[in-house]
Amino acid sequence: MKKKKRKIGIFSSRRNIRLRLQERIDIFLKKVEVIRLTLGEKFDRILTGLTYLSLLTLILVFIYVFVSARKNSRVEWIYFSHDVNIEQVINSPFEIVIIDYKKDGKEGGELSKVDIARIKASGKKVLSYITLDTAQSYRFYWKDEWNTTLPDFIIDKKSNNSDYNVKYWEEAWKNILYKGKDNYVEKLLSLGFDGIDLIVSKEKNLQSGEIDTRQKMIDLITEVAVEIKKINPHAQVYLHNKIDLAEEERVLNVIDGVVKESLLFSDGVKRPENEIKKDIDILDKVVKAKKIVLVSESISQKNEIKEFCTFTAIRRYIPHIEKGDDIENVKKGCS
Repeated sequence: MKKKKRKIGIFSSRRNIRLRLQERIDIFLKKVEVIRLTLGEKFDRILTGLTYLSLLTLILVFIYVFVSARKNSRVEWIYFSHDVNIEQVINSPFEIVIIDYKKDGKEGGELSKVDIARIKASGKKVLSYITLDTAQSYRFYWKDEWNTTLPDFIIDKKSNNSDYNVKYWEEAWKNILYKGKDNYVEKLLSLGFDGIDLIVSKEKNLQSGEIDTRQKMIDLITEVAVEIKKINPHAQVYLHNKIDLAEEERVLNVIDGVVKESLLFSDGVKRPENEIKKDIDILDKVVKAKKIVLVSESISQKNEIKEFCTFTAIRRYIPHIEKGDDIENVKKGCS
């Protein structure tokens, strides 16, 4: 009896080739978009003067794309929150990149539409992020007068000098995030990001009298995700850190995936089995719902890396191994 080959979800060979074929086509179209953004009106004039590509050229292009798509390299991702060097990001080996919209994550200049288009043209999905329950004094929405007198929706300063706890259920904060003019969501999507990673602090829910802060966060995630999809139906929405919120159907239905840091290890030590199992149950539910799971570990020992890579492959999670802040020296850990 002939033994059937086992297919491993998104890592099955046939589907992997098909996905990579589509990726190569997308890359070609994104490179054209970079040229269009760079040249402006000149692009339209040049385009009108061109004839259609010959059939032979199209065939050669298709063959190149198909052969390139057969390269079987495991998809990996990276989260990079500061000192964004566009060339290093473009040349990095990762397929999914989550970065700040500011080049240095704080006071530096903002990335441009051309910057984002160039990253996308290199074959990457590029997302930015918003911290839903934290205001930051170096963001575009911060007002000078808040340095002396905080508005009512800001509660207090965190241990970090630039981060502040907020009443994320109040309208004033929601206006900044997604409701008001020139809001955060519109800003990121207008730059061309493929989606937004919604970060919720790892700290315990704020105590605020009779207010159910967990329910308020579920409401906020749902509202922000709906607004993102309204502006760009193809934009991806991830939930970062508080993955237990993905157990709520309202949240799971509006997100495209979750981000989990330190799944198996914490500060170089294996986490308690009961805690790992609890997180795995949630992540498996996300995978079962045909959503994406991004996981990362800060590990260096070969046995730990092997365990992590094998584990994530079997469970169909997309891995990242943190090896320092210098993206130029970062390589894939599981390929």
